[in-house]
Amino acid sequence: MKNGSEKESNRNTDHSGWLAPLPETLPKPTVWPAVMAMGVWFLAWGILTSWLISAAGFSLFSAGCAGWIAELRKGQMTKKQESSKK
Repeated sequence: MKNGSEKESNRNTDHSGWLAPLPETLPKPTVWPAVMAMGVWFLAWGILTSWLISAAGFSLFSAGCAGWIAELRKGQMTKKQESSKK
């Protein structure tokens, strides 16, 4: 009779029916999430102090959001172009 550790090791090594993982690339690191976070911080600080600081925070948040989306779209376009060359 097999003990529990032998059963577990057999279960972990039986990979029949599994598919090989596809190679996946991560997007490049970018500064835009930090810009968005700073915008949120300025928005919150502006609520306590002045509407001008809130306006600056909204501008930073909007620029960060637009920049991040543009960066992600650029990466997707590059990925599609690379796959079409193959």
